[in-house]
Amino acid sequence: MVFVGTMRNEELEPFTFTSLAVAAARVVDRLDSDEQQNKDRGGNRETERQSEKEEEQHREYVDHRLREIRSWERRISGKN
Repeated sequence: MVFVGTMRNEELEPFTFTSLAVAAARVVDRLDSDEQQNKDRGGNRETERQSEKEEEQHREYVDHRLREIRSWERRISGKN
């Protein structure tokens, strides 16, 4: 086995069970945090969709009220 460059003794020694367990635990923790973030994003998407739906309903209500006011103004002015 030939090593290129300069390596420290720690890099040449084989992994111990403890170092592998620590590395595996870090990977699992990272995957768990990524999964939780994905779940949180999914909830945010649903909230955003609900918010967009409410905004659309509000817009429709405002448009409806404006049409009613215009109709009322036309009736009062005698144009209709």
